[in-house]
Order: sequence, then structure tokens, then C-alpha cells
Amino acid sequence: KNKYGSINELNKQYWSHFWSHTYQDWSELESPAPHGETAVHGLRLDYQEFYSDLTIDLMKLEIDTVKKYNMEMPVTHNMFNENCGYDYTKMSKLLDVTSWDCYPEWHCKGDKNSEWEQAVSAAFRYDLCRSLKNKPFLLMESTPSTTNGQQIGKLKRPRMHMLASMEAIASGADSVQYFQWRKSRGAYEKFHGAVISHNGSGDTRVFRDVCDVGKKLGELSFLKNTVTKSEVAVIYDWKNICALEEQKNLRREGKEFVEIVKEHYEAILKNYTSVDIISQDMDYSGYKLVIAPMLYLFKEKTSERIRDYIAKGGTFVITYYSGLVNENDLVYEGYSPYSLNDVFGVKVEEIDSLCDEESNEFVYRGRKYYGYYYCELADACGANVLSEYNNDFYAGKPVLTKNKFEQGNAFYLACRTDKEFLYDFYHDLIVEKGINRILDAEFVQDIMVKERKSGEKSYRFYMNFSTRTKEIAGHHLNGYGFEVEEVENN
Repeated sequence: KNKYGSINELNKQYWSHFWSHTYQDWSELESPAPHGETAVHGLRLDYQEFYSDLTIDLMKLEIDTVKKYNMEMPVTHNMFNENCGYDYTKMSKLLDVTSWDCYPEWHCKGDKNSEWEQAVSAAFRYDLCRSLKNKPFLLMESTPSTTNGQQIGKLKRPRMHMLASMEAIASGADSVQYFQWRKSRGAYEKFHGAVISHNGSGDTRVFRDVCDVGKKLGELSFLKNTVTKSEVAVIYDWKNICALEEQKNLRREGKEFVEIVKEHYEAILKNYTSVDIISQDMDYSGYKLVIAPMLYLFKEKTSERIRDYIAKGGTFVITYYSGLVNENDLVYEGYSPYSLNDVFGVKVEEIDSLCDEESNEFVYRGRKYYGYYYCELADACGANVLSEYNNDFYAGKPVLTKNKFEQGNAFYLACRTDKEFLYDFYHDLIVEKGINRILDAEFVQDIMVKERKSGEKSYRFYMNFSTRTKEIAGHHLNGYGFEVEEVENN
């Protein structure tokens, strides 16, 4: 009622006359969860935001109660996962410092000799947490051994706990903390990892691993309050993800929206370039490159913000299935991306969801790549076409376009591509735009490089998420090994 003002406006935004869902009075509105109305997407989206706002309001009440007696008492909240049902961007505004709980499924997925997939997922979450306030965060919870409730309760292999802890520090954490100190004798998490097990002994492999991490943190204490500086941002927007999950157009199962955002993030990471994770309503002006994968939902001022950023000299990459609906999940009339056809020089007609075994081909700078999962049919209306589909009934339609708009550049990517293309494409943009790289080197498989800065010095972390020995930039890294290098800033 506060949001829409009148029941007529609510019905308009919900498009509730469809399937005869028109509301006559506010009293008719009920929660869609767990067994209520599920076919009105605007209602579902509003309920998720309502639930999030209630959680944040409760937190504010608790904060205000404590700060009434001690204004100096710092406040945090340990976030977990990309989507726990509330908007981290809103929540972070109440916090003095952000913090994260991180429990990767090490040694369980993919190549048994590589932990790269889990390392990227953890790095994404750390960078999301750090970017909320653009300053160091706290690793509030981790485990030195097993994690309760995962699909497979694997032990951390030797050196893995140290490497995982250093990844958090490299990503901007000022702490490594544990749940829990000693294992509980009963209840749900009685076998969750802990510094001390049920036997009470300090003479264990896990206890020694924790001592080693503590010693290393002491050696690295000079890193406290050092910062990460990024010239690239990837947009991961909570409300957008909620809306994407509601839509019924693409795939019923295995939509992989969060995974798609991570693919673009990973491509920047593999180019050894620092990257922030931001929401669509945060400030873009400090970045040379902003990337918006599947920005399906445009909030009220999003198109205006994108237009202004590009006009003033920014480079913006937006992908397929972007700018289709407003913040109430009501479809915009016209071609997507909404009100930006002149900026990107494209207009989108429709999108094809490919079956798992299907793919298309395209050529970029003389090399063949593959499009799969989601492929749009777009028309160039002023943009320079850099690549086209090779196959099927949309052969000749644009895959990648570039449009000069005032002082900046607008790129449109019309399909989900293989990771090789994303790596090469973003490498070209990073070089072309003079974006600062942590390390000017080709990606070495399983090697992550991150950086923290303080004044005239930078501190580079070289981390090997493989069982195999690797070398990069003169650094010899054993399996699950790492090194920290001090570098004078240019």
C-alpha cells in the first residue's frame, strides 16, 4: 500500500487482469509463500523484497538498541551465499563492517587435481562482500576441516586450509575466524569442523593447521586496512536475480543465472585484473569498464544511469536478456534493452533457449567460438557488428556489437558464450582501455593472483589451486602453495 498508493496502480503493475487475478481491496492480498498465489510475478517479487526489508528493519532495531548505549560499538552481520533471501546492498548500509561465512566444497567437484572452480566461487563471494562498502571485510566463519551438511564431508587435504585462508586475505579480509572452537557433543552440527575436536587434544593435524594460519596472519598483520582498487565492475543485482528466477520463458530447470554472472567475473579474474561486484543502483563512475550479464530487470533509473555513464566516457558491456522488465516485473513496451536502443545501437526481437546438446558458432578476430544455452536474435541499428552467428536460422545475426555513444563505448553480447571467448574478449577490452592489471601475463591454469594496496606499495598474492607444481612470473608454487610479493606502485 505504501509502495503503490492505490489498488488500481497495484493492479496495473501486477497486470493482474490476466488470468482474472484483479484485486478489489488491499485485504485480498496474501503472502505467496508457502501455499499462496504464485502466478502473479509482481506479487512474488514484492513479497521477497518485503521479507528482505523486514529482516533489515529487525536488524536496525537491534542496532539502534545497542548504539543507544554505546555509539562506538561496531556492527556487522555474517552474510552467506549469493542469495539468502535479502538484499545485501540495502543491509550493508546499516553495517560498520561487512563479514562473510565461507564454506567451499573443496576436493568434491571437477578435476581431482584442481580446485579452481571452488576457488572462483569463493573469490566471487569475497569480492561481493568487500565491494558492498569498498573496504576490508571480516571472514566471520570458516572451517579448518570438514563442513557439516554438505553433499560429501571431505577433509581438507594438507596445505588446503592455509591456501583457503590466504584466498580470503588476498580478497580483502582482515580476519580468518572459525565456526567452531570446539565440536559440540550433540545436535545438528556436532560433527562440523572445529579447532578442537571431541577429544579435547591440541595434538592433531587440524590444530596444527590452525596454528600455522595464526602464525602466518601475524606475519601479514601489516596488511590490515589495506584496500583493493578496481577499475572493472560486474553487476550482480539481488532483485534482478529474484525476478529472473520467477520468469518462465527460458528454462524451467537449470537456469544458471548466478553461474552466468560468475563466468564474466572469472574472465576478468583470469586476466589478473581486480574486479568489484556491484548492484545496478550503485555508482558506476569510478570504473573504466562495467559489465552487466543478464540484467533482465531495470530499476527506475538504471537505463538513465547506464546512458550517463557511457556518454561521459565509460565502457559498458551488456548481454542478452537485459532491460526487459521494470522493478515490478512488468514488461517494457518496445525493443530491449529498454530505452537504450540508441546507446547500444541494437534492438532485440526474440531469444532462443538451446537444448543441452545444441550450440552455435561465431568468429571473433579470426578465431572460432561457441554460443550455447541462450541465443538472442538482435538487429543492429547503428552499431558496428563485430561477430555473427554462423549456423541455424539466425545465421548472420549479430553476436557481438560495438556502438560509439558520445564519449564512451557500448558493447552488446547476444548469447551465452564459451569461457575462452569471454577471456579473450575482456583481455582485448582491458588492453584497449588501459585498465590496470595486477600482473601482465597470460593466464596459467589454476593460478589466482590478487592484490591489496597501501600508499606506495602493493601486495600481490600468487595462489596455486592445483595439486601440481606451477610457475608464474618467476614464482615457483608447489601444489596448494602461495606466495606474497611486495611491489612498489608505479
